Amino acid sequence: MNPPTLDEWLSTVSSTPNGKASGPSMITYEMLKHLGTRTSALLLILIQACLSKADIPDLWRQAMVFPIPKPHEWKCQLKNTRPITLLEVIRKSLVKLFYNRLSTIMASHDVLKGGNFAGLLGERIRLSASAVKFILSLFTKRTNRVFTAHGSTPAYRVRIGIDQGEVISPLLWVIYIDPLLTVLKNEMMDPYVLSTPSLINSSTSSSDLKINNLVFMDDSTLISSSKAGMEFMLSITEEFYQINNTSANHNKYVLITNSLPLTSNSTLSPITFNLDLSSLNSVPSIIITPISMTTSFRFLGVWFNIKSSRDFVRKQLKRECCSFAATIRPAKLSPKQVVYLHNAVLIPKLEYRMQVTHLSESDCHLITRSIRSVVKHKANFSRSLPNPILFLSQALGLINLFAHQWQYCV
Repeated sequence: MNPPTLDEWLSTVSSTPNGKASGPSMITYEMLKHLGTRTSALLLILIQACLSKADIPDLWRQAMVFPIPKPHEWKCQLKNTRPITLLEVIRKSLVKLFYNRLSTIMASHDVLKGGNFAGLLGERIRLSASAVKFILSLFTKRTNRVFTAHGSTPAYRVRIGIDQGEVISPLLWVIYIDPLLTVLKNEMMDPYVLSTPSLINSSTSSSDLKINNLVFMDDSTLISSSKAGMEFMLSITEEFYQINNTSANHNKYVLITNSLPLTSNSTLSPITFNLDLSSLNSVPSIIITPISMTTSFRFLGVWFNIKSSRDFVRKQLKRECCSFAATIRPAKLSPKQVVYLHNAVLIPKLEYRMQVTHLSESDCHLITRSIRSVVKHKANFSRSLPNPILFLSQALGLINLFAHQWQYCV
């Protein structure tokens, strides 16, 4: 690897976020940003040595773990918390520099695209030996300590895994999951077929898109038009986990199907998926209880409903507007400031929540009633003032939620 220049190092440091927790040494990103030219040049010598030797100092292998509680009782088990690892910020800046280089190479050579990210056999992304050695050095001979109410625990050896909070973790996960996605794409059984008829009369047939998985980072969704197809994919995933000496938490699996009664009163029975046993898979079956068709579920922060009911999203939007209005009403803000906060802060939140749910004009009118009331109050307008006046650009320029919905959907 070519040694980084001072400009590249300073650019990496300047792109780091502010207000983040420090590692064991208590050095913060802000301290690195305010270093003088001479000190930055001396630090660059250390960074260049780490990359040339493909290794990091032993003190950088020590970290602190801060367990964030989950909604349920943690029972003194770290696995029942969300552990965030606090690493040294100089190490994280070095890894960020390496990450920027690696991601640029992978993007420029189209290594990871579509659903087929595979490269040449045995040379998937053509990393140099020193780059591979450097990545391995980040995750070997590590020790962690855990923050508790009674002080820090003694250091313990981290045997396997990637720290939650490591800069390069997202990219390593994409590389790790790539072979599984490739096999799932190449060996489809009963996928969901999305048909798109042509809008014009032509001799060409309608284009069909076959989908059997949707993956965003560690959020994976398997899609099949039959139970046999789902069992086939689950068998492949279990073999993949066995090959990589990992496992999946089957208790977190969520089953969504449109083959259930539409009523919410029906008792849902667990469904057993029988897997293909092999030398790589010793799991005979996976039992999952499906969620009701009337129950809304979240995928990547957006709520869906098999029954296509809009009630859940409608209540969410109304709750957002009422919360916003309750916060703004006692504040000493001008009408223009209130309108700005509504247009720049609240509208993007509402847009994200309703991006897969189309609401009628009457729905939007009821949802934003509290907002219009606050704006009229701040502007000393009469309650009987016609609402369209608030939306005029020559007046206050309040964004109309229904009109905005049509605008971003086009």
